[in-house]
Order: sequence, then C-alpha cells, then structure tokens
Amino acid sequence: MGKLKILTALLLAAALTACGDDSDVFYTTSYPVARIEISVSLSEPEKPDPENPDPENPDPENPDPENPDPENPDPENPDPENPDPENPDAGTSQTEKPENPEEPENPLLEEIRNDALAKAPVQAGGSYRLDFTHHNGGPLVVRPAADAETVTGTFIKEPDKPEELHFTFGEQAYTCKVSGYTDTDDLRKTLFSVDLTEEYKQLYPDAGITQVIRKEYTSHPY
Repeated sequence: MGKLKILTALLLAAALTACGDDSDVFYTTSYPVARIEISVSLSEPEKPDPENPDPENPDPENPDPENPDPENPDPENPDPENPDPENPDAGTSQTEKPENPEEPENPLLEEIRNDALAKAPVQAGGSYRLDFTHHNGGPLVVRPAADAETVTGTFIKEPDKPEELHFTFGEQAYTCKVSGYTDTDDLRKTLFSVDLTEEYKQLYPDAGITQVIRKEYTSHPY
C-alpha cells in the first residue's frame, strides 16, 4: 500500500511538472517546522493468566497447599494480624508498595524514536514552501534544516483527500496527514503526520511494532 501511494504521488508530480512552471504560480504558502516528535507503539507481551499465574499450583487462592487456611499461614497463631500472641498490641510494620509500580520503558522504543527522528527529511527549523500552479498542487521548495540549502520538488493534494499532502523531493516521497494542534500560545496550527509503521516493521521485524508516526509541528495557522 505504501509503495502504491508513492507511485501515485510520483505520477501526479510528473503530470504537474509537464503542465506548468514557476511562472504559473498563483498562490504561495509556507510551513515552517517548529518541532518534531516520534510516536512509537509496540504490542504488549503476553501476560500470565491473572486467575492462575502459577500453572504448577492448581489453586491460586492458596499458594501453600500444606496450609489449608491461606488467610492464616500460621495455624499456631489464630490471629495473623498479631504475630506475637503474648503481646496483643504488637504488630508488623511494613512499607506499602504501590499498587501499580511504573515499569521501565522498553529501550527499543527510544532506539526507534531516535532513528526516526534522525532520518526526518525536514528537521526543526526547516520548512516546506508550496507554490500552487494548479488548484491541487505545484512546485515544492524544501529547506531540510535552518542552515541547509533548499531542495525543489512537487506536491499534490488529491481532490478526494483534502486532509493529505503528497511531497516528492530529492530521494523523498511521502504522504502527510494534515491536521491541527493547539500550540503553547493557544493558537491552532498545522500538524503534518507521516506514517512510518511499515518501514519500521521491516527494520525491526521482531519488535512487535504496531505504529510509528512522525509528527511535524509547524507554525503555520490551521
């Protein structure tokens, strides 16, 4: 599916190139990239049956089969809350453990995030400039980073998918889902989301990847 989208974008880009040039530009808009985030999701590992976490013990309610009363592990002491029957006021003092302790993050998540971030063709400080020569596309000028030289290409906005933009420049060809986000100044701005799931499933076939999304937060009003 991903290859088909790229092929479609390339064909549409070729058609645009053949039908128009920079002199036909009737509208220009820019999308400066303010920051980039990578969202990664992995499948959850199989967890033991909560009703019987120990398959060797058929009675999960009584972990000690030699003690028929699991509520009183010491049959010689009828009051399990007072381990010293000679001192009725004595009790045990224990540090309570949190019910849901935080599990350490899978190091693979950070590895995938860092890799996808490093490979982003437009880094924070870079930008996209769209020159409309047609109602649904035209030449594209990309600045990969704040101090980088510009790269030219084309962009396409399919009529039946107004929420998507196809970018083609250099060796890059990808589709952005266009949506909005609320910035720290409470203004709505444009977000480009690029689905990298299939690419990273091939790079990490045993990682259990379910989703990898590159999110490019721009300062362009939405």
